[in-house]
Amino acid sequence: MKKLLLLTIVFAALQVQATKLYVNPNHPNANDTNWGDSPEAPWMTKQ
Repeated sequence: MKKLLLLTIVFAALQVQATKLYVNPNHPNANDTNWGDSPEAPWMTKQ
């Protein structure tokens, strides 16, 4: 039973995907209040 639980936790952890965050101070829509998850609305500075 413990092995099944451990396997399930490991599988779930591997399914988590990293979020890409965009930083481009030269973009006209660059702003640190943006979500930063889109190239059309990047952050101004790396946070």
